[in-house]
Amino acid sequence: MKPNKQTYDAAVRFAQSSGFDGVTFDAEYKGCVAYHAYSEELEGACCGYPHFVIVDGKLNCRYSTPDEALQIIDLT
Repeated sequence: MKPNKQTYDAAVRFAQSSGFDGVTFDAEYKGCVAYHAYSEELEGACCGYPHFVIVDGKLNCRYSTPDEALQIIDLT
C-alpha cells in the first residue's frame, strides 16, 4: 500500500488524539503504511522504541508493537 492523503490524514488524527503533534511517512509495511509519530516538545529526546502509526487499507490506525517498530526501522 502506498502512502496517500487519506492514510496521512488518518494517521495525523490518530497521533494527535494521543498527544503527538503529527506524523511523517516512514515505510510501506506488510500491506500497510507506517508513519512515525512525533512531538515537537520532545524533539531530540529518545527513550525506548519510536512510535509508528500503522494504517491499513480501510484507514484503521494502530500503534506498532516493539517488534514491529524494529522491523519498520530495518526497512528504512
